[in-house]
Amino acid sequence: MADDNPDLVSPEHTRAVGLLVLAVTKLDSTITDLIGATLDVNAFEAVAAFHHQQLTGRIDTVTALLDLHLRRPKDDGQFTAIFDKLAAARSVADYRNTIVHAAWIKDDAGHPMSVRFSARGEFRRSRQTQEIGEIERRAGEAREIAEFLAGLASQFRKQTP
Repeated sequence: MADDNPDLVSPEHTRAVGLLVLAVTKLDSTITDLIGATLDVNAFEAVAAFHHQQLTGRIDTVTALLDLHLRRPKDDGQFTAIFDKLAAARSVADYRNTIVHAAWIKDDAGHPMSVRFSARGEFRRSRQTQEIGEIERRAGEAREIAEFLAGLASQFRKQTP
């Protein structure tokens, strides 16, 4: 495991993981704020009611709320980008979990790999080489999604008297 051998991941990998964690943390808070905006409650009420849920559960919640607010009245496809961003948010959150909740090893060539275990219904293990550039790219993606969704929350808040 990484803490058994401090040289298992490079300082550059550590930095990239930190960027990813910070970016997904911002996305996490933005999702809660967007829930509050769609329900027309303040940020504190949204945190009290929803923030204890896992991020993916809150993504499901806000997706359902936005479906009611945006697509139900008239679905002409104009809101596809919003729902695509929510799907991307789920993907980047899962990627973050793969990185953060992983056991770290080195492959035969000495490259860092994350090993993720799952025991939900069956035991599974997945291994994936983790390149610094990909971790940084996904951190950037999380920041961009958070910014987009924060703008959407702001639009919802402006629409309510």
